[in-house]
Amino acid sequence: RDILRSHFFRDTGCSKEEVAAKLQRAAGWVTRWWQIVPESVPCPRDIPVYVAEYERQMLKAGIEPFRAPELMRGYVKDAGGLYEECVQAMPWRQAVFRKRNYETGEVVVTNIASNR
Repeated sequence: RDILRSHFFRDTGCSKEEVAAKLQRAAGWVTRWWQIVPESVPCPRDIPVYVAEYERQMLKAGIEPFRAPELMRGYVKDAGGLYEECVQAMPWRQAVFRKRNYETGEVVVTNIASNR
């Protein structure tokens, strides 16, 4: 995870020392992984292949891979009537159960009825 993030920070103009501090790694570690192209970085064992591939696509698009989530309160100040506007604009359909194949990343709809 940190390997792809180190490439992202390098692409945004951070120095080796800044990247090492952000990732809490040694500067030698950063130097070592900067010499390897992101496409040949091995997939972490605890990450499914399709997630790692998605993170590589994010890196190519200029988005920080494996970025931790952030909670932003008060992002929208005036949301009065927003729910009603969304209900009118988006057609409602009954929810269905989906199942993911964790080896390929494929998602399929099951025949199980949903009560949601």
